[in-house]
Amino acid sequence: MSLPTVVLFSKIEKSPDETLPAILNVLPDLEVDVDEYGKLGLDEDGDLGFIGEVQATSWNDLLEKSVDWEGFALSCIVHPLNDDIFIYFWHESGSQFISVEVPGIVSTFETEEYEIGAWLKYFLLKIASAIQATACVYGRPYDAKLFSSVKPDKVLEDIKSGKYFDFSYPNIQLISVRLIDQKTVKEVYENNKKSHRQKYGLSLMGYHVLSFL
Repeated sequence: MSLPTVVLFSKIEKSPDETLPAILNVLPDLEVDVDEYGKLGLDEDGDLGFIGEVQATSWNDLLEKSVDWEGFALSCIVHPLNDDIFIYFWHESGSQFISVEVPGIVSTFETEEYEIGAWLKYFLLKIASAIQATACVYGRPYDAKLFSSVKPDKVLEDIKSGKYFDFSYPNIQLISVRLIDQKTVKEVYENNKKSHRQKYGLSLMGYHVLSFL
């Protein structure tokens, strides 16, 4: 697997017994298969991390076994990329969170079916929509923050202020259309973009998509 890059989401409002099957339901559309299950726990320094593979016969079985864990992980095979992704579910102070590690090659991946970055955008949109996240971010600026989440207000502030356009390559940000209108985002984009590779689009799934790929 190439050097991973991190995807973070806003805090998940629903429980794992709702979000896990929602994610599993969209993975086939992305040509992704779950390969292994893992357990998350705290190390001697109190940091959250992967502490071993576990056996489960189904996602219901996994949820039952994980009741007393800090969280769990899905190791998945992405057939279009011929590489792996890792989806993490964990809880903290009564709140639920999800993050994803994807291979670094995903931002430049292209085929006859997908132009550069298209599969990655599709993946982010499908997962964000499935878990009803109001914000999602991807890229090198977040690689040190695997077990964390993003606050929609902060994402919105970075976009509206133009700060987002100074973020390093590669990156993508999704923000729900419920939080800001297309006219505002388009004006910010036109006034602040610094490269022809910085793109803006509005998805039918209900997200503004800002990318630098």
